[in-house]
Amino acid sequence: MPNPKGNPKNWTGIIGTILVIAPILVYWLYCMFNPSYWFNGDPAAFYFVDSLSVFAGGTYVYVDHPGTPMQVMGTILLALTYPFLGGREAFINFYITRPEAFFLMAHTFLLGMNIFTAILLYKTGLSTLSHDRVFGGIALAMLFFYLHPYSFQSLTFWSHNSLNFPFGTLLLLWLYRELRKEGEIALSQAAPFAPIRISRVDDERMLQWTARSA
Repeated sequence: MPNPKGNPKNWTGIIGTILVIAPILVYWLYCMFNPSYWFNGDPAAFYFVDSLSVFAGGTYVYVDHPGTPMQVMGTILLALTYPFLGGREAFINFYITRPEAFFLMAHTFLLGMNIFTAILLYKTGLSTLSHDRVFGGIALAMLFFYLHPYSFQSLTFWSHNSLNFPFGTLLLLWLYRELRKEGEIALSQAAPFAPIRISRVDDERMLQWTARSA
């Protein structure tokens, strides 16, 4: 018969997820309800203006800048609200007079991406580690926030540097999972995530490539 109290492992996993989300969410909520008197307009304000200028017939100026993806994402976020603001002129006037509305959307997007990435990193730790999975997964998921001096500030700062954790980590996690799926990398059972060794197939490929090069 099923246990009416539920599987203890499921509960520990849920508690671990809550512990991963809590520090990120608490900091974000505190900053939202206690905004700073000073506003760092570089580069957030410039990205906002560039994102909005598209609706006035303008274009992005520095298209080779690292912040160009932020401008594009800002335009997409703004476009989501366009049908509800009564035409182009009313739309532009609304955001010019209430830029905080845009930054609320932008910071909510950053919050969602960071939480999603942290949970995915935690789940990866749970499925990979062989010992202390919950604590190890939590430590792995929160490592960036506890080591990087500007990690929590990036949750409420619209900058290309704020995508270091969500987009960079998602890319590495995708690469890690694909390599494990194909058997290209293997992890030591004694210390998962630490020693990564090349598989036998890769050794053979390397020998073949060396022989052909010689």
